[in-house]
Order: sequence, then C-alpha cells, then structure tokens
Amino acid sequence: MYAARMSPRVFNIPASAPFLRVLIEALRAGKLVPGFPAHRDPLELARATLYLPTRRACRLARKVFFDIGADAVILPHIVALGELDEDELIFAQAATGELAETALRLPDALAPFERRLLLAQLIMTWVKSPELHGAAGTPLVASTPAAAMALADDLARLSDDMITRSVRWEKIDDLVREEQPDLDQYWQLSLRLLQVLREQWPRILDERGVIEPAERRDRLIAAEQARLARSDAPAIAAGSTGSMPATAMLLETIAKHPRGALVLPGLDTALDEASWQALSGDEKRVPAFGHAQFAMQALLKRIGITRAQVTQLEESSPREAFVSEVLRPADTTDRWHTARKSLEAAADQAAAAMMVIEAADDEQEALAVAIVLREAAETDGAKTFRQFWHITLPLLQPVIAVVVLFSTIWTFADFQIVYILTHGGPINATQIFATMAYDVALVAGRIGEGSAISLFLFPALLIVIILMLRYLRKE
Repeated sequence: MYAARMSPRVFNIPASAPFLRVLIEALRAGKLVPGFPAHRDPLELARATLYLPTRRACRLARKVFFDIGADAVILPHIVALGELDEDELIFAQAATGELAETALRLPDALAPFERRLLLAQLIMTWVKSPELHGAAGTPLVASTPAAAMALADDLARLSDDMITRSVRWEKIDDLVREEQPDLDQYWQLSLRLLQVLREQWPRILDERGVIEPAERRDRLIAAEQARLARSDAPAIAAGSTGSMPATAMLLETIAKHPRGALVLPGLDTALDEASWQALSGDEKRVPAFGHAQFAMQALLKRIGITRAQVTQLEESSPREAFVSEVLRPADTTDRWHTARKSLEAAADQAAAAMMVIEAADDEQEALAVAIVLREAAETDGAKTFRQFWHITLPLLQPVIAVVVLFSTIWTFADFQIVYILTHGGPINATQIFATMAYDVALVAGRIGEGSAISLFLFPALLIVIILMLRYLRKE
C-alpha cells in the first residue's frame, strides 16, 4: 500500500480560463503528477485515470485530447464522478482480491420506478390511519393515488439527500418537539410519516435484497478510494468541489496520493482571508451554505491545506477579483467600501467586454443568446456554412429530435387521411400499415393476419422511440 504524502498536490484553474484545455495541456506537460508522463510513449497516458464531474465533461475531454493533437494512441481512463454507479464494472475490473469481491457483491440498486411505487404504497397505508382523520372522519391529507405518487417523489429526493449528506434518520426526531405549541399539528403528522418510513423502509429493502441508489454510489466510491490507496497508477480528479461527503473523501485520497493530483475549478484566491474563513461560519455567523466557494473551502480544510498552498495552472484575469467582490459573503459586505478604491481599475477592465441584455420573456432571451453566438462566430471569421453547422444546427437539434420522434409515431399511426382520400388505392399503392390492418382484419375478415400487421407496428415504433430517447438523454 502506498502511504499518503504529507504535501497534497492541489491545483487551480481560474474560471476565466478554458478548464479542460488547460487541464489536459498541464497533464501532458507533466505539471500535475511528477514524472508522468515519463516519456513520449503513445501508450503512457493510458496508465492514468482522470475523474471528471459529469459524463458530458468526459465526452468533451476526449474531444479536447484530439483537438490539441495529443499523440496518445489510448487516452487516459476517463470516469464521471457523478455517475459512478454506472461504472461499477470498471471498478470491479480494476480492483483485485478483496476489493474485487466487494465491488462484485454489492447489492443491486432499487429501480427508480419500483421505489416510487413502494413509497406510494407505504404512503397510502399511512393516510388510512385514524390519526389522519378529523372528528367527523374527514381525511386531513389527500389520499388519492396521484397525491401519493407526488409525495413518494418528494420522499425519494429526501432519502437521496440524507444519504448523500451522511445524515442518519434518527436526526428527524428532534425536528419537531411536542413542547412547541406554536407549531401546527401538520408538523407532527409529517414527522410521523418520516418515522414510519424510517421503521419500515429498511425492512422493505432487505426483503428485496436491494439498496438505495445513492447508497450504492457511495459504496462504489468507497471501494474506489480503497483501490487507489493500494495503487501506484496516476490518478487525477478535476472539476469537482467535493460537495458530497463520499466524493470529498475520494478527492482527499487522490490529492494525498503519491501519484495523484486534484484540480479545482475556479478557486477564489482574491477574497480576503477573514471573509474566506467566514464562509464556514462561527459562533456568531451562520455558514454560507449557498456560496459558490463553500464546498471548496470545506474540501481544502478536509485536505489540510490553505489557498496559498494551491498551485495556479493559469494566471487569473481582473474579472476574477471583480466577481469575487460581487459574490462576497453577505456578512462581510461592509468591506465593499474599502475594496472599492483598489478595484476601480480592475472593475473597468473586467466589465469592458460585458453586455447587459434585459429580455421581456424567454423568447427574447433565447433570441438574444442566438444573436450573441452568431456575432461571436462572425468575429472569429466563421462563414455562413460554419455558423449553421456549429451554432444553428446544435441549437435546433433537441427540437428536431422531438419533431422527428412525434412525426414518426404519427406517420405510423395515421389512418383517417389515407383511408378517407384513397382507401389505400389505387391497387394498394397508398396503403399503410394502419389501413392495411383495417382492410385485412375488418373488411376481409382475416382477423389473425390483420392482428399480425398491427403487431408489427409495435417493434418498429419501439426501436425508433428507444433510439430517439437515448439520443435526447445523451444530449
């Protein structure tokens, strides 16, 4: 096992710099991991694992590798931190011995739709209890299936959030106390539902031999963390702020790994130290949970370093300092009057290329964005065809996909227009599946043959729908 280094390797790429391009150039230049890549071997980069926040970031990273002319035959192993549960086989294959056994024996995750139905069933049982009915038997909570399904979605999100934040269900017992007479009784009813869920939900999961998707993701992250501790292969995590406790532990392991590196996205280095420390709160101040830098400050504290120990991979622009002041924690905005003088020049330079557009509605906002994109392309010298191919068409792709999907379904299912105008003639020249099934089954009386024609529509439409949905989900 490789011991953790005393000095973690943590880097930062300013928000004004192209993140993936700077990251990949630094990786190829050997700035992130000492001695890697050791030589110009085209297979050298394949030894590394690159962790990025989302699948979209992974796709863009592969594109950037080729755009900058990387001379690698095989790219690094690029993994999306946000979808580790989809990459379980990757971890299982990379692990050995005890770790492989752990990864392969993880229980399956409960399917989202099945979880929704089970929670709705639990809610329907709860709303029938006597405590949820008034003196005249009037229900105090809506007991329709639609209301139960909507509440099941809310409970599923709550369960995911609690697992993600490592909050135990026992914590809810202190949310509402009986000695608080100023609270409405619905608080107690809501608390009772959560208590029912806490008591019965683990039993339901055990009976089916499954676990929550968020819990499975966290277990896979823990397994990967243990694997990295025993590995000497380079590992780089970039673009993640460690907002989830499980992810923060993995990032800490990578930062302290002898051949690891952590690259932060847009760490604020311009904010004064007192305001930076105020993000985490103290006896007099509430933590600034909604601040953009809150998660990164907590991550640096977890790793045990300060902002001064973070290496900058790119120079910051004046806009960083300007945005830092704009996003200053609310409790320290009294410092604006002292920072104004020192930031006047930086503010003018930062706002020189900025433009404010006030749109009356979403349509005008979308139109303004399209015009700005086209003007930027014209400024860069893009001609009409390149503007259409790289700007207009990508913006229209989701709409085109939806139109093609529904047009295909309606074309297959259309009946009235063809049958009224031509009855499928002349000599079956305009016959379609719907009209042919009608003529064969109802007019000719061959019910079995007509049913077979109708049934053929199902797999054809299913293939089209699956392809379109996969494309839309990818985009």
